[in-house]
Amino acid sequence: MRTNQDVPVDMDVIIAGGGVIGLTLGWRLLKAGYRVTILDRAEAGRGASWAAAGMLAGASELGPEDTAALTLSGQSQALWPSFKAELEAISGSDVGYRDHGTVLVASHRDALNALHDAHRFYASHSLQAELLTPSQALEVEPALAPSILGALICKDDIQVDPRKLVSALRAVFLMTGGQLLEHRTVEKVLHADHRATGVVVDGAPLHADAVVLACGWETGSLLSGSFGAEALTPVKGQIVSLMTESPLLCHVLRSDDFYLVQRSDQEIVLGATSEKGVTDLALDERRLQSLFERASAVAPRLKETKIKDHWAGIRPGSVDGLPLIGPTDSEGLYVATGHYRNGIFWAPATAELILNYIDGDVAQAGASAFLPKRFAA
Repeated sequence: MRTNQDVPVDMDVIIAGGGVIGLTLGWRLLKAGYRVTILDRAEAGRGASWAAAGMLAGASELGPEDTAALTLSGQSQALWPSFKAELEAISGSDVGYRDHGTVLVASHRDALNALHDAHRFYASHSLQAELLTPSQALEVEPALAPSILGALICKDDIQVDPRKLVSALRAVFLMTGGQLLEHRTVEKVLHADHRATGVVVDGAPLHADAVVLACGWETGSLLSGSFGAEALTPVKGQIVSLMTESPLLCHVLRSDDFYLVQRSDQEIVLGATSEKGVTDLALDERRLQSLFERASAVAPRLKETKIKDHWAGIRPGSVDGLPLIGPTDSEGLYVATGHYRNGIFWAPATAELILNYIDGDVAQAGASAFLPKRFAA
């Protein structure tokens, strides 16, 4: 794999999609000596990345059915500290990085049993997690209701502010020499002799040696061949931002149907609804009110907050729950999407995987589980 000390390569790469995945990959490719252009149909980073809560959940997001994702999580967990440090140093910006961990809360018996199952799963994979009695949970997280049945603290989980992250990534991408073309619609991928040769942007061709599709759930519309849009599933999520006079939470809180993130001393993010197959961004006040009531039952001090904002985003899911990362059946065409709730967390590892594929190095552990070709007929 190349480093930024190697001789630059004479190769152009186009990335369709300027979210956290696209910007991270673009920056990584620039450092490896590639010439990179990122295209975004709107403003870079204003899609699913902007709408995200920013949880980087190496443990709490995964369950026993997610063993294939553990490799990617482990790789990104290892990369995030240096990735964050370099990003902040070059951009001069704080990305809201916190490593306080996540507390999973059980408010009913089935949820408590699930926490015990999760604890065994985490222990078997050397993930740091500790079961807490109700009294221990209240000591660790005083905002919890006394009525909870127990909790599990995942100590390795971290968080960032996605909007600060996007701004920093955009800045370093441009500072490193990348070309960012916003408000440009990629209409299709150009091919010649079964090889991708560029894209059509607003009716005009733009040529490159390699093309990476990282435009979220809409990536499927640009794929052709043996798989396409049917592999991806849009999942709408609605989120509420709450204002507080002082910090209410010490950790990220998760229940079986909501999460709470203390984004700053005066802001908590509450999310998220989950609506598969829905692609409109309309807000549903009833869903948001139900979300708030469920969260308030577990963290009663939320009733002291005031609503600052609410918004919706469309997360890119996949039909088997795993991301699509790697080459397609067209030479020179790569995909990096389908990360669902883990796009921000998995961005550094995804960038390394795509760089390896473009470099011709496919010997990356666990990578075959994410190949788009798995959806071939």
